Amino acid sequence: MEVKKGDELGEKSLPEKVVQLAKDLTKGENPIGLSVDDVLDLTKTEDNLPFIKHEPPSSSAGGASDLIISAIKQTDFDIGSSKMEFSGDVQIKSPRFAMRCDRFIVHLKQDGSGISYGEGLGNVFIRMRNEGKPSGHEGFANRAIYLPEEGQLTLSGWPKIREQQKEHVAATEGTKMVLYTDGRVKTLGRNRTIISN
Repeated sequence: MEVKKGDELGEKSLPEKVVQLAKDLTKGENPIGLSVDDVLDLTKTEDNLPFIKHEPPSSSAGGASDLIISAIKQTDFDIGSSKMEFSGDVQIKSPRFAMRCDRFIVHLKQDGSGISYGEGLGNVFIRMRNEGKPSGHEGFANRAIYLPEEGQLTLSGWPKIREQQKEHVAATEGTKMVLYTDGRVKTLGRNRTIISN
């Protein structure tokens, strides 16, 4: 409805304007039979707070160490131990890497200033990123520990790292492989490397 200068609606208080708008909405065609009271009930807010427009979550991943975590089954938060556990096709996204696993446990810092470390369990798949784009490094393991302050992901439980024409494969279950967010890779323990021509 257009409010013109000198229009009586323009000079009314907010509650009076709402009543006038409700009356205007119920005039003319009213196929569902709403009364003025029905319209007012639909527009009420708790304690007369103003309406707040709901915005969908941002698709941005935020800062370099921020994580966006989604899970399809369950999320548990234990305030006492500062621990959050996500389960069911968990997806973790950040500008530095993307990870999928069966379960992901976030251990928060005691002072509440962020993540101390994260732990991915079961069918772990990691794709490293460089400035938000895939870098070519992919990791597979049964378990991954993410240390945000060190910028590293340590893979264990028969880990494997694949990059372009190379594949680093653990030769023992105890072998560990480390993916660094700056692009480096380190293998600790017995392993073999396959280079394709």
